Amino acid sequence: MSDLIQIKCPFCGALLSVRNLPGIENRNITCPVCKQTNRFGQYRTGSAAAPDQGGRMPGGFGGADEATQYGPMNFNIGRLRLQGTAISFQLRPGKNEIGRKTANSTVDFQIDTGEHRRMSRRHLVVEVVKEPHKGFVHYVSLSKENVNPTTVDGNPLHFGVDRVILRHGALIGLPDAELRFELPDEDATELSCP
Repeated sequence: MSDLIQIKCPFCGALLSVRNLPGIENRNITCPVCKQTNRFGQYRTGSAAAPDQGGRMPGGFGGADEATQYGPMNFNIGRLRLQGTAISFQLRPGKNEIGRKTANSTVDFQIDTGEHRRMSRRHLVVEVVKEPHKGFVHYVSLSKENVNPTTVDGNPLHFGVDRVILRHGALIGLPDAELRFELPDEDATELSCP
């Protein structure tokens, strides 16, 4: 009989229990919370013991002060930059719709694709949510079912299935454009010229 082991998702910090099966170190595991797929070795492991009185799992899991990929807290809202141009879009809390620019488009970020029409007028959504112990988390998903292929860091995005957490530097591949997700650097100094 296999033992249960605790693993922590490197993307969203979710604590998961999995069976310690032979060969697990060579398997891919999909987090049921953020839907990111990673090799088992990318997850932090602990034991299946109960949390201590402080709510922490053995191995450093479960505490409110536990750092995630975002650092202790992400207080910044990101922006999308259209690769190869100086065009960018500052995201705001809630849903931000992205799509092809048309005369009657109502999406938040309209991308001029010229004569190409492979991108939908309502193509994808970036939802900015403030979550406890993480701050602002940026989720990307498709707006509708029938859109041309779209990827996040080379991984296909599927309607109704994928809701991917964006990390700084993530590349969103649209049919006729590519967007880069950027989080502002809190330590950066802005220079202004007189």
